[in-house]
Amino acid sequence: MICNKTLPLMLTLNSNGRIEETRKRRKIEVSNFSNDIGAYVIRYKDHEICRFFGKSNIIKIGCTKDGYQNRFKNYNSQSDMTLDGTDLFWNLNERSQKTNVRLMYFLAHTKHLDEIVVDFYHSSDGQAPEELEYQLIKKYFEVHNELPPLNFGMK
Repeated sequence: MICNKTLPLMLTLNSNGRIEETRKRRKIEVSNFSNDIGAYVIRYKDHEICRFFGKSNIIKIGCTKDGYQNRFKNYNSQSDMTLDGTDLFWNLNERSQKTNVRLMYFLAHTKHLDEIVVDFYHSSDGQAPEELEYQLIKKYFEVHNELPPLNFGMK
């Protein structure tokens, strides 16, 4: 598997919000993301996190059948998780989009020691995005004996 492109994962203010509270929310800047389909890896550029076995800079592995830009816009549907004072545990208990909730909270409320980037792995003819995601997660698990920090389970 070859990474086709790497872009920074940045939060920007929601300047299009109608009310002040909405404008305080942050969202993922997706204007440079393509609408190709495939798998993606969210990771620190250089910083590594201790795992059960070894270290890794990978935070999350995912996939999209609807294009990268659309997938990351979907994360933005939980932009209220970027506000100060947000209760992560209550929201994880109450909401159905737990991955989106946790990622947006993590991006906004964690003191990051390094730049966060996204590696894009485009699906080739006949290869489903889920297959690419599975291969990336399997490879990660074989090395670290656990899933990336923001992956909740395997599909």
